[in-house]
Amino acid sequence: VAFDTQCRDCWHLHRKLEPFLDKIEFVFCPISFMNIHSEPQATTILIDKDPLAKLNEHFEHFSDIDFRGIRYGKVEDLPVDVRDKVWVNTKLHRRAGCRAVPYGVFKNSKGQYLQTRLSLSLHDNIRETIYLSSY
Repeated sequence: VAFDTQCRDCWHLHRKLEPFLDKIEFVFCPISFMNIHSEPQATTILIDKDPLAKLNEHFEHFSDIDFRGIRYGKVEDLPVDVRDKVWVNTKLHRRAGCRAVPYGVFKNSKGQYLQTRLSLSLHDNIRETIYLSSY
């Protein structure tokens, strides 16, 4: 799932996917798409010893009035190799023709690989969309 740390739809998607995190393998690929905070927040998430926990912390603070999501230190102090990984994700997203986030490719229980712009309408019917046979 390609997501941007500053994307409200990505935040909504993450909330909808939480019940499935222990049932389905997700690979979250942070990209820098929305604004200047996207890349340093994504890097901060990736360098954490538990990136999923940091992602959850980020989304817990997504609605904070003074700043959306986790805070990060000086951008120049963040590891360049990890910052580059965020940009590689971003380039792959763009080269695949994606123009929005969240965006994902998933393999359903029928073995089909499906790509989708994970819209809010999908969020409401996530179980039906990915054809889960048991929960």
